[in-house]
Amino acid sequence: MRLSWSLTKMRELLGAGRSFRAPRPRQEITEQLAKEWVAGTKLGDPAVRRALWNGGKEAIAKSDDPFIGLALAVDPAARAIRKRYERE
Repeated sequence: MRLSWSLTKMRELLGAGRSFRAPRPRQEITEQLAKEWVAGTKLGDPAVRRALWNGGKEAIAKSDDPFIGLALAVDPAARAIRKRYERE
């Protein structure tokens, strides 16, 4: 529920038309989708995290983990917001 709320707020703040690579393009963030992401992540497994660490950017880019996809989707916008915050 908290993830669903946070993602909905992020979308509101960034704007629905904001162009970033969404893990599931044009799909509304719902509580059910958030539950699917939580159930589908393998990041709780230390071996998975180690493989991503050892594989570097290539392993991360190829990952089908929903939270890796989310991080990749929001990273450019988050970096731009952070840069503006630091500048202003």
